[in-house]
Amino acid sequence: MNLYLEKIHTGRDAAAPRPRPLRFECLEARLLLSVSAEEQQFVYLLNLARHDPVAYQREAGLAVDLSGIAPRPPLAASDCLMQSAGLRSDEMAQHDYFGHHSPVTGDWPNKVARDQGYDLPSGWADDENYIESISAGDWYDQAAAPLHALIVDQGRSAAGHRRHLLGVDAFYAENREIGVGHAADPASSYGHYWTVHIARRDPAEVFVTGVVFNDGDGDGRYDPGEGLPGVTLQANNFSATTNDAGGFSLAVAPNRLYRIRASELNSAVLATGNVLVGDANVEVDIRSGISGAFVSFANQPTSAWTNPQNRLDVSANRDVEPLDALQIINHLNTTGPGQPALPAALAEPQPPFLDTDGDALVLPRDALLVINGLNRAPGGGEGESHAALGGVWLAWPAGPTTGSPARDATRSETLVWPVAKRAEVHPVPWPIAVLRSWSSERGDKSKKRLLASSRAELEATGEDLSGSFAANRSQRGTTGSTMWDG
Repeated sequence: MNLYLEKIHTGRDAAAPRPRPLRFECLEARLLLSVSAEEQQFVYLLNLARHDPVAYQREAGLAVDLSGIAPRPPLAASDCLMQSAGLRSDEMAQHDYFGHHSPVTGDWPNKVARDQGYDLPSGWADDENYIESISAGDWYDQAAAPLHALIVDQGRSAAGHRRHLLGVDAFYAENREIGVGHAADPASSYGHYWTVHIARRDPAEVFVTGVVFNDGDGDGRYDPGEGLPGVTLQANNFSATTNDAGGFSLAVAPNRLYRIRASELNSAVLATGNVLVGDANVEVDIRSGISGAFVSFANQPTSAWTNPQNRLDVSANRDVEPLDALQIINHLNTTGPGQPALPAALAEPQPPFLDTDGDALVLPRDALLVINGLNRAPGGGEGESHAALGGVWLAWPAGPTTGSPARDATRSETLVWPVAKRAEVHPVPWPIAVLRSWSSERGDKSKKRLLASSRAELEATGEDLSGSFAANRSQRGTTGSTMWDG
């Protein structure tokens, strides 16, 4: 049952939908349309929820149990589906109706998506809805509120929207792409209208998708207004450009290792990192000012010199051994600390992967991470375990910089402290000692400094900087059914 709010309005003629300008033909799969920051944030928050449904439930304070829902890969923002979802929301706001079957054109969602150039599977009839969830409410001006409402599915025993958005059923789990449309008209019955189109192509594709943003509030998450438009992303021979809100979707070949590079027009490279892509989409987020890429919502970045399968496996032989630490030590003795040179071409990354912490620098601590990892291995020594540190992610402070990675790497000490209590994504080791930084001096003194450390300097404050989803509001809204009914 839909809930309708009593509201005085002046009728359909007063509706004023948000303009949705096209730049190119959607059928040619190029840069297409203006995506609003709120629409892009909806995609980001939904992918975060799909990555860890239980964490989303806890942070959002939802009165539903998502513990039985399996994590799903992220959905890639599709320009064609963004266009079709946007047109649906605009039409509902302009003509003051709420439903899957348009009283204006007579079209159902499947046909609307096809008309915007999206290649739905041929067996999906035009007069059906296999792709659309809708939500509307006066207070749905920000993305979190309609997303919460659709996932909670309050009053709906079948929880169709939840199954649709989180890919719960086998049918929905095969979907790869998403489009979100938001339209507002204060003269309409509900004020704000949201349409979500989730589908897959025939044949399906694999995407590297995410956002490039300037994390102005330092919460480690994408927020409206933080997106960086016009950034070019390259993965070997594939490329894409971020939309107006900083989002991107890059179709790639499956089952390959890629070096991702992001760069603004006529400017230096923002970030570069290594990404392993299987047969499912992968989330890659890039934050301005950080040289690496954040893969699958990880707390630590992966740089162009980091092994994305196992950070400690420097030689990429699928075995962490003393030789991995020795390769880093030899590099430091030969070249010194700092950022290695990027390869001239964006070819598939090759070992050695010397940057074990993903900070885009090769420093003595990279070798120490391997040594500590070996010590913690079964029968390997006295190294402290993850559990002994309370499951806390560790990172190093940036500190004041000189503009030269090599000079910055010579600071006298590097302290360690916890930054966030979140689930581990990559097999990142937990440092148990503080390694004094590399000196520019050569010879025996420098080699002795390499292994100098002190457990007493390890700090474990347990500070939790993880962000939170916006709290649910108490007002009522309405959501539309996902399939079959209108």
